[in-house]
Amino acid sequence: PTVGEPTEVRSEGDGPGTVLLWSPISGNLATSDLSTSDGTPWLVSGVVPAPTADQLAMARLSPGLPLNLGERDQNEDVKKLRDQAEKIAGADPGSFAAAARLLNLFKTKAKDGSGFAVDPEAASSPALGGVMSFMKGRVGNRFQFATSYAVMAQLGGIPARVAVGTKIEKAIPRGSTVVVKGGDLTAWPEVNISGLGWTALDPVPDEEGSAGSAAEEQLDEAVDEAVTSDPEDQPPPDDQSPDPDI
Repeated sequence: PTVGEPTEVRSEGDGPGTVLLWSPISGNLATSDLSTSDGTPWLVSGVVPAPTADQLAMARLSPGLPLNLGERDQNEDVKKLRDQAEKIAGADPGSFAAAARLLNLFKTKAKDGSGFAVDPEAASSPALGGVMSFMKGRVGNRFQFATSYAVMAQLGGIPARVAVGTKIEKAIPRGSTVVVKGGDLTAWPEVNISGLGWTALDPVPDEEGSAGSAAEEQLDEAVDEAVTSDPEDQPPPDDQSPDPDI
């Protein structure tokens, strides 16, 4: 996936026939050049959305690609997961409020104190079985949170995808070298907002006493505003907790 909406995409490799393809629906970048080798550098320039809390709270989502699980849709556990996702998304999955309610499923503790927890060392799998296990155990790493949010979102009709990269805290001068190790990689889900493009979300519960960045605090504010101002009648918080039978 590309970050934001690309304004220029090109290869800096020495292959004269390299062709780059970008899908405005999925936001993914690909190449049709099968001879392109690992290590070929790409340069992507784009506009990264930085909406205000008010803009997010009232935003509409662009149509996404439907999640078709084929025969696996007949699995009872998948049916329960889809039913829960559709219940949380509500009658208007094209609103940011629907995406915000799903975020709260992962970030908010239930009345009995139960909820999802982060374990950076947890083993994960991007397969559907890994998502089912995570939704049942409620403990996982950031990759599991991102993948499970995206799967739940798409099951509920919310356009979402998973992006993988590194979180760089400081600006890096152009042309400089940054060493990135496997442990530096992270993942996050994104929703496609009309007029803004793919916008990053964070379904990982906040650690007690930790201070988030300005962008993270703004997102939290937008989520709270979207949910509280949503005209649709909301189910009680207990009804939005993970289904213990999944």
